[in-house]
Formats: sequence, C-alpha cells, structure tokens
Amino acid sequence: MKIVIFVPLEPQIYETFLFKELAILERHKVDFHLIVSRLSPGRRQKFTIFDKYSSRFLYLPDYRSRSRFKNLRTVFSGQLKFLLSCPRLCLKTIIWLIFRFNFHWWRNYLRLSPQLLDIYRFKPDFFYSRAAGDSLISAFLSSVVFDRKFGLAYFRFRPHPALNSYLYDRIAFIMVKAGFVGQQYLEYFPQLRGKIQVIPWGIDTRFFKKENRKRKTAVYKILACGQLLEKKGYLHLLEACLLLKGKTAFQCLIIGNGPEQGKLTAFIEDNSLEKLVRILPPLPQKELKKRYEWADVFIQPSVVDLSGNRDIIPNAALEAMAMELPVITTGESGLTAVIKNKQNGFIITAADPPGTTRMLETVRKLTDQQKKELGRKARQTVVDGYHLNKQADKFIKLLNTFDS
Repeated sequence: MKIVIFVPLEPQIYETFLFKELAILERHKVDFHLIVSRLSPGRRQKFTIFDKYSSRFLYLPDYRSRSRFKNLRTVFSGQLKFLLSCPRLCLKTIIWLIFRFNFHWWRNYLRLSPQLLDIYRFKPDFFYSRAAGDSLISAFLSSVVFDRKFGLAYFRFRPHPALNSYLYDRIAFIMVKAGFVGQQYLEYFPQLRGKIQVIPWGIDTRFFKKENRKRKTAVYKILACGQLLEKKGYLHLLEACLLLKGKTAFQCLIIGNGPEQGKLTAFIEDNSLEKLVRILPPLPQKELKKRYEWADVFIQPSVVDLSGNRDIIPNAALEAMAMELPVITTGESGLTAVIKNKQNGFIITAADPPGTTRMLETVRKLTDQQKKELGRKARQTVVDGYHLNKQADKFIKLLNTFDS
C-alpha cells in the first residue's frame, strides 16, 4: 500500500505522534511520502525527524517567506510540468475548481502544484492528513485530482471556512483520540456518522512497567507532565500546593514547557513555593520513566480553556497508569473514558484547588494494599485498551480497507 501524508510544521506532532506513526507504517511495510507546508530552512533544524525520513519528504513553498517571487515561480513551473505530463488530469481539476470556487481551495491547489507530478509518479492508494487546516484541504484536493480516498487524524474538532459539508461528504474517515471529539464533528456535520473512528494513541506498556520498588519516605511526591497550556490546569495545581503547604511534607514536579510557563513560574515565586515545586523541561522517555518511579501520585488537573479546548487522552496519564501510579484527573478531559473513579484512578472537579488538595491527601493516606490493587487495575486498563501494538493494528486495518 502507498499513502501520502500531509502534516503541519508543529513540534508536538513531529516529535511525538508522527515518529510513532511512521514507525508503525514502516513495520507494516506501508510505503509513504510526507508533504509539509510552511517549511523554512531556519526551522528545519528543530526536527530530528527530517534526518531519518529526509528521502520521503516533499516540500510545499511558503508564501509568507521573503522569497515570495521564487515561490510563485516554483508554483507556476510545477503547474506547467503537471499540465504537460498529465493534461487531462490538470484540466479536469482546474474546471472542477472553477465551478466550485473557493479561495482556500485555489490557494492550496497552487501551493500543491510543485508536488503534483511527484505524487502522480508515486501512484498513491490513499491520502491522509494529520491536521484539520491546510493539510486536510491539500489531502482533499489531492483526492479530487487523483480520484482517491482521503482521511483525517486529529486531536480535536476545529472549524475552518474551507472545511464545508462537500469536503466531509467525500472524506473516508476521521480518526480521533476520544469519543467526545467525534461527537463535536457530528454536531456540525451529521453526514459523518459512520465515518468517525475512535483510535486513541497507545503507549508501549512493555517499556512503561514498574521495576523498582519505592522506598518509603516522609516526603509526598506529586508528579504532573504535559505541555504548559491553560487547558492542562497547572495553575490550579499550584493553588492546591499552596493550600497543602505547611500541612504535609511534599514535593511537586511539573515536567513540560509552553506558553503558560511564565505565569506558573511567577506564581511559584510570588508564593515562596520554590523549595516545594519545580518545573523541568520535557525529558527523554528513559528519564521520564525514572520520574514515574520517583512519584507517589500523578495528577492531570485538566480544565476547559477560554477557547473551549480541553485535554483529550494525555499520553503521560496513560504512562503513569501503566507504571501503576495512582492517577488523579478531572471530569474535563477524555480520561473519563479511561478512568473509573476510585477503581483505577480518581476523578475530581476541575478548577477546584481545595478539592484537589483533599484528593491528594486521600491518596497519600491509602494503604499499601489499596495502592497495589489500584495500580494493578490501572495498568490492566492500559494493557487491555491502550497498548501501542493494539492501536497500531487498528490503524493499519483501517488504512488497508483503502488499498487498491
């Protein structure tokens, strides 16, 4: 099977999900090319994935770069080559675009022009987008040009002026990480019923497995991990830590970076929490595993942010469960589909620092037997439903239905 994958230039997608996804495709002998939009040489160095898969990348020009003239020349040169090599396909597509005039579609078609001939020679069976903006429109237009199916994998529902009902009528599937994201799509586009595929990203439960027994200490160790975004709710965690200060000897470690880091650091300094709370940058998996082994509890205090975004199913929480850690989360994330309150984890009210403090104290007072049973059930939940290989098999099975 041959597929073309359209991806945006976002570190989160490249360095986490895309690496795993491409490894799965390689393991199942799926041939693929990748097309990236808005790629500039200065940003190229940030992504190690380019070194490993450099021969598989096809690049789209960036109209917003300084070399606008050069980009336009590349576009028209690509369109001319495609016209001379595949006149019927080219003219059919242009006529189709004229009768369905849409600025976003025309713009993306022109940006796609330099790669059309390469795509034609590759002869893909399927087009696949890793985001719901320009990448999805490019996948959709490619499916029109080459008369193939296309699909989407995305974390959340994202309204876009070019993503109208005609596009969604043609889509083969939308792969989401949690059921509530699929429901958001269905509210806007009921015709997608039957096309929503809920396939959460799995984790390697063989790697994330508790190996070292914890030594009991008087200090209660709290761990959180994820991008420092408003929807993660870390400010409310710090407020809970402030309430916990003076009552219990504890250390809180937050691993991640992001736009909220300045606000979180200021809160820590303003409330003299420097000796109790630390923020570390993202860590490699081996180092992250050591932090799970260090911790007594993992907390994911998710909230709904001002733009309506919420956590789907954070991988860090699944990793913590696989490591048999007690996990605390809120009712405002996709983890409610994974965690059954007081059975394999704990669910609290979002944005409620006093309630968070009480739950942290409750978990601290659990007996060793209670922690052991909770951890066993948590790990079994992840092994049964979120193992990387099982999720990979579902993904490949879905793609194979479109193998020509």
